[in-house]
Amino acid sequence: MGAKGRLTADLLTTLDGQTVSAFRVLPVTTLSPSVRETPHTAAPLVLSPGVLAPFLSDPMLMDEVEVNALGRVIAGPEGNALLGQFSRFLAQALPPSENGLYTVFRRGDVLVHPVSGERLSTTARVVGVARLDEPGAIATLTMISSVEEAIPGDHLIA
Repeated sequence: MGAKGRLTADLLTTLDGQTVSAFRVLPVTTLSPSVRETPHTAAPLVLSPGVLAPFLSDPMLMDEVEVNALGRVIAGPEGNALLGQFSRFLAQALPPSENGLYTVFRRGDVLVHPVSGERLSTTARVVGVARLDEPGAIATLTMISSVEEAIPGDHLIA
C-alpha cells in the first residue's frame, strides 16, 4: 500500500498494444444517513449594491399630465449628443428641486389594456442622476451617475 494510508496500486492494462500503468485506486468510504456539521471558516462572499446597480432596472410609469412638469435635456455645451457620467449638459423647463438633484429618464413603451385597448400609462427607463450647476431658463447640469448615455429629448424630474 502507499504512503500515509493511501491505497495505490499499479495496474497494467493493454490498450491497442500499448501498456498503460500507474492507475490510482482510491479508498471507498461508506456513509450512512446522519446529520453532519461542517465548520465555516470564512464569511460568504457578498456583492455590494454599487456593483449590482448597473445590472438592475429602475422601472417608472408616467402619465400625460406629468409630461408638462418635466424638464428636457437639450444638448451638451459643445453640442454633444451623447452625455455620460460627468458630462455637462443644458436643460430647459426644470421643475424645482430641494436638493438640486434630478433623475434623467427616457420615455419607453405605451402600456395598453389587453381587453379594452385603453391606454394605461407609459413606461420610463432611468438613464441617470444629474446635479444642477447653474439654474435659469436654460440650466446647466452635470451627470453624476449614469446607467446609459443621456440624449437630447430625455426628461428630468426632481
